Amino acid sequence: MCFELLEQPDVENALRVGDVYALMVEWFHSQGEMSQAFDLIQKMAARSIVLAPYLDQEMVSAICSAMGVDVPRDPKPAVPAAQVDGAEEVEDQIEEDFVDN
Repeated sequence: MCFELLEQPDVENALRVGDVYALMVEWFHSQGEMSQAFDLIQKMAARSIVLAPYLDQEMVSAICSAMGVDVPRDPKPAVPAAQVDGAEEVEDQIEEDFVDN
């Protein structure tokens, strides 16, 4: 049922896909099915889902160790240029306010 749910178009609008993957990874891990758990971790990475909020790091390490591979690194979120520019402006304003007082 979970696999079918993940194949639905626009499923991200209804739920957090990472939660569905996490449920399946945890279940396969509890059953000792490390290959299937690792396959799901790879699918999470392919969808640019950050693992840390969804999966216990020790469990991920155990799964990767059983598969003989390194633990995958979470993708770093891209920071839009507007946010970076805005942060610099706020920082400059704070400095000006602090110096004036």
